[in-house]
Amino acid sequence: MRKTSLFIVAFLLCLLPVEAQQVIENNFDCLKVHYATPDVKTLPVRGGYSLLQMEGYSQGGVHGRPSLPVQNSLIAVPFCDGMEVKVENAVFDTIAIEGLKVLPL
Repeated sequence: MRKTSLFIVAFLLCLLPVEAQQVIENNFDCLKVHYATPDVKTLPVRGGYSLLQMEGYSQGGVHGRPSLPVQNSLIAVPFCDGMEVKVENAVFDTIAIEGLKVLPL
């Protein structure tokens, strides 16, 4: 079970752009992956709005709210006793965009 799950994880990580993720450690006890985000680009669209885009990301959000770039990563976790999932060293940046009207979803 554990070998199958790690194979699925490795396969799914291969689907992401190479520059977006880097496997730091991958063994039967641990999987550590570093994700890097591309720069945010703005694309002028109708009505004075702008669309925020990031390479490799799709648009998401709540209907009527700003359409924002999102990326989902599926990582298979084996179903067994003692399994623990942790997100460590998560770093978040806030980008202030003055005077920009973001296109609603």
